Amino acid sequence: MPCSHRVPCWIPRKWLEFPWHTLQLLIVKEISDYYMKYGRVEGSAVRINGITARLQLHNKTYWMRDDFDLQLRPNFKNYYTFQIPCVYCN
Repeated sequence: MPCSHRVPCWIPRKWLEFPWHTLQLLIVKEISDYYMKYGRVEGSAVRINGITARLQLHNKTYWMRDDFDLQLRPNFKNYYTFQIPCVYCN
């Protein structure tokens, strides 16, 4: 039985053009594949709508940081909090 535990993750707002369910599946698949290969989730990359972002932790919250973002923390005008299934549980 799959885990229903979800974690918040900041994602680029430009990704919101995708349907929610599809977006969630893409993000979780890429993070899960990276986890299976490297044993960690931080550093996994996802490319959607020409925007590549890499997963990192910021204040104990996951952040899919746009590769071109030079900021040290998520700018809430550019990122949206998205709930994704916990990769560790699945």
